[in-house]
Amino acid sequence: MSDAPDQALDLSWDDLPVGLERTMTMHVTTDDVAAFAQLSGDHSPIHVDDRAAKAQGFPGIVAHGALLAARVSALIGMQLPGRRGILKGFELQFRNPLVPPADIRIHAVITARSEAVRQLRIQITISDAAGVELASGKVSSIVR
Repeated sequence: MSDAPDQALDLSWDDLPVGLERTMTMHVTTDDVAAFAQLSGDHSPIHVDDRAAKAQGFPGIVAHGALLAARVSALIGMQLPGRRGILKGFELQFRNPLVPPADIRIHAVITARSEAVRQLRIQITISDAAGVELASGKVSSIVR
């Protein structure tokens, strides 16, 4: 479940100033992790086997970092910058594991704009419902 709009926002370049923020909340389930494992082919035991994850010191299976990155892609494509945005690149550092089921909050803020190439730099922070930071990083997006 997400608070993302069903259709991508249609923000123009002029609607995207430095400081503009968007937040997307989502619920991540064990079924989401299993589906992502199937899609990605990453069946590492910490993602699919509760007992193996616990043997590694986790309280249960751990969501793939790439699953969080896919959720960042949803925010970029749907909200900031939305339908006119083209993801150019991103960098995420994973700080704490996400053990589903869990609610996550992805917060994005535009930190820089390049008029010459119509590119945005967006700071990303992903946290759980308790406010524990799961990941953070930067995204570059071209706006057409």
